[in-house]
Amino acid sequence: MKKFYEVALLEGEGLGTAYEYYMKRRLLIKLFRKEGHLNSFCVFGLPEKYGTSMDFCLLAGEVKASRVTILDERREVVNKCTAAVTKLRENKLLPDSLPHVKEGLDLKDEKYDFITNCDVFQRFSEEEALKMIESAAENSKLSVFFLPNGFNVSHVPSPGRKAVNPVEFVKKLSSKLAIIGWGYIDMPPFPSGSKISEEKKKAVKSGVFNFAVFVVLKLWAIFEILTPSFIRKKYSHAFYVAVKGK
Repeated sequence: MKKFYEVALLEGEGLGTAYEYYMKRRLLIKLFRKEGHLNSFCVFGLPEKYGTSMDFCLLAGEVKASRVTILDERREVVNKCTAAVTKLRENKLLPDSLPHVKEGLDLKDEKYDFITNCDVFQRFSEEEALKMIESAAENSKLSVFFLPNGFNVSHVPSPGRKAVNPVEFVKKLSSKLAIIGWGYIDMPPFPSGSKISEEKKKAVKSGVFNFAVFVVLKLWAIFEILTPSFIRKKYSHAFYVAVKGK
């Protein structure tokens, strides 16, 4: 959790993003155990709002993947991501060999063991999102995508950024691809977009009360996992879909 918080701060984010990264890692490590070693990663688009998906790069390093590619069609977001990569390398959180950031959102039939993204597809039409996931499945062994949970009442739609109905989306996707799992994820003990002061951020980072904060968040993560699905449905910020490659 502490490492994810360091990463989130370097991305300009905070505890909410760190918690999200921690929960995604727990899920993905579990899925990876069933697939064996995954040597190549592709981050198929960057988030619309929070962070730059550096958690996927940390995970790639953890499982000793040798190739990580990040794709996005927006130049300003690519520049933001490149700056985040530089900061993480300077802080010894990423090796110089990972990742490679490219402008564009075309897989170009390039094969990867694992393709993922978070908070991306809602800026596209549903038809476009489904086609992108089909393309990912054709070019990977495993794909996992994270989308805003449309059943969370705290999600307020905005231009270019909307929540997605999980049940309808998964139903349409399952008619085209082999879904190996889906569910609700990221139910932190604070609302989406919560901010803390720079002073408190420094206090957490410096260790004044970081031990207590991270212990509480790890305990909450266990609580989230044990929480019944009908509750997570209402309060989780996101849902995930795991797709087997074709």
